[in-house]
Amino acid sequence: MKLTFIDWTIMVIYFVFVLGIGFALKRYMKTSTDFFLSGRSIPAWITYKTAYPEMFPSDSVAYRAYPNNVEDLFRTGMVYENSVGFQGGDSKSSVAATLSNVSHTGYVEGSSYKRSNLGLGAQTKLDMGLTVRGNFSYSKSKQTGGYFGENQVDGAASLFARSMFLFILSDITRRQEALPR
Repeated sequence: MKLTFIDWTIMVIYFVFVLGIGFALKRYMKTSTDFFLSGRSIPAWITYKTAYPEMFPSDSVAYRAYPNNVEDLFRTGMVYENSVGFQGGDSKSSVAATLSNVSHTGYVEGSSYKRSNLGLGAQTKLDMGLTVRGNFSYSKSKQTGGYFGENQVDGAASLFARSMFLFILSDITRRQEALPR
């Protein structure tokens, strides 16, 4: 498909228009809070509902508590960490090796993290007085599920959305606590 003169003209007009809006509104947006919350002129939930509709189900669906909803969602997470190291040498030379393994089952079903490490090192002092050292490290890791167990189901909010929401919420709380009473 080849773009015609009309296609390029429409794209240029569109980009100029969007950049113009950006430059016109730049003076009102000094912080990320101004950008996300429109300078606090509208409630935060409206911005979030627009940007992340999967976080807010339809207004016509009433919340319904399910029995054991917490017990069925979470489990006890476990972390196993093992490491073994070897070191040896004489007055001129030495070698070292380290093997380690981490296995973490998350507190949400289907989340886990596994990591294996290998480290090798050696040094020797040459007859001319120069010391030569070398190190090698290798790590292999595999994560299933989201960070800290979230995003396990379709439609779950992203890590960005959750962390941004908590950041904005803590900012609002901090500002409210600073107000005189």
